[in-house]
Amino acid sequence: MKARLHDHILHNIAMSRCTWLFLTVLLAMPLCAHAVESERRLPVNLRADRIDVDQKGGISLYRGHVVFSQGTLRLTAARAEVQNRANDIETVTAEGKPVTFRHRPEGLAEFIEGEAGRAVYHAPTRRVDLYGEVQVKRGRDLFRSAVLHYDIENQSMIAESANGRPVYAALVPRADKLPHPGNNP
Repeated sequence: MKARLHDHILHNIAMSRCTWLFLTVLLAMPLCAHAVESERRLPVNLRADRIDVDQKGGISLYRGHVVFSQGTLRLTAARAEVQNRANDIETVTAEGKPVTFRHRPEGLAEFIEGEAGRAVYHAPTRRVDLYGEVQVKRGRDLFRSAVLHYDIENQSMIAESANGRPVYAALVPRADKLPHPGNNP
């Protein structure tokens, strides 16, 4: 009888731990989605040596040491043009030698960093298009191409070649995923 009671108590404890774990994961899922959505709602910050604003036309020009940031996304350039519609940013077109960008995807410790001759940030779709001698690093991985499209929401990249120059990728295995010496079959 004591053994059955003991087993019953252990079973209930194990079930309550599983239930607690399941509920914790279930409750955390909307928080992850909310974190990505909340970055979209963060204010956009722009700095430059000179700013020219055409409110009627919905265009702002930023010249000299331009820095654009929203959440963990950051672009630097010599010049940028911002197009607005109904007081919302549509695109940011940045040019420089080079334009740099940096972003840390939600839930990851590593940054995605890159440089190019020109970058276009599409605010409504949260996509960065890089053009002209593009070089992007993701952790220790490296990508070089003529054009690279980075989708922030889906954490995906598409690299394209141009003028007969192929896309280059160097993918470095993570140290924690490498087999240990002496553990080989």
